[in-house]
Amino acid sequence: MGVRFVAADQHPDHDTIATFRRENAQAFEAAFLQVLLMARESGLLKLGTVSIDGTKIDANASKIRSLRYDRMLELREKLAADIAALTHQADAEDAPDPQALPRELAGSPEERA
Repeated sequence: MGVRFVAADQHPDHDTIATFRRENAQAFEAAFLQVLLMARESGLLKLGTVSIDGTKIDANASKIRSLRYDRMLELREKLAADIAALTHQADAEDAPDPQALPRELAGSPEERA
């Protein structure tokens, strides 16, 4: 809400967001990782896979509390790699501007020669 107030209730279109994401890929991915980590720490997001098959298993150890530091670093690196893959996928799926001139017509005649 605060961002919309500061931006006078305006929001960028898809092409603007895609261009910003491409031009600032490293900072975007780092910020995305930090947002996900903060959401997880605050309990707003749980990362992982959930499977339910009805099997009853007695256990008294929490996976969250027994996570080794080296495993936590591996998971963080995997999360960063997943974010990079998602942004790469988003770049690949960005549609070109339908109003843009074809590449062979863009620019001056000297540049096309």
